[in-house]
Amino acid sequence: MKKLILILIIISLTVLLFSCSLNNKSNDELNNNYEYNGLKELTQGDRSFKLEELPESYEEETVILHFNYSISSEYDALLDIYADTEININSVNNEEKLFNEGLYIKKYIVHSISTLTEKEYGTEKKETGEFNPLYYYGLESCIDEFNLIEYKVINVEFTQTHTEKSLKLGAQWGNGRFSRSFIVGKSIKDNTFKIYGFGMM
Repeated sequence: MKKLILILIIISLTVLLFSCSLNNKSNDELNNNYEYNGLKELTQGDRSFKLEELPESYEEETVILHFNYSISSEYDALLDIYADTEININSVNNEEKLFNEGLYIKKYIVHSISTLTEKEYGTEKKETGEFNPLYYYGLESCIDEFNLIEYKVINVEFTQTHTEKSLKLGAQWGNGRFSRSFIVGKSIKDNTFKIYGFGMM
């Protein structure tokens, strides 16, 4: 009986690994034929969004949508590309509330977007001993928490500009150029690309 249970477990694991392998291959093939057809510029009232470098994969496009939807105030669309957590729901609801009060980012310029290598996001310190600014702290816990079957770490260099009212009330991060990394992936429960982690700015 024990042998039968063991055989069934091995078969189940083999099927699961094979399915993940097919899924990864399918995504690689999709990205090989990837072409960005989304917005490169957007102006809506006093708000604007501009891409200076185009995404080269569906994972990178998911991050671009984060900036796009924020500027266009598409809050339901934002929730669709975020992991389904209470923190994200509250964050988006708060962003909408602040927008209605005149406290928002009115301009995003995305200067560059890239998919980081494992060495870039996984190495805490450079060979010189200096801290690696691309290191993604807490990556493993994010993978475990959401049961990610695949993921990529996407880095974006961007400039943001707040409304005057937002600046006067002391926005957490003011006007300027910033770098931020995002964990984009798929989980066992959801086979669509979503943002599962927001790195520090």
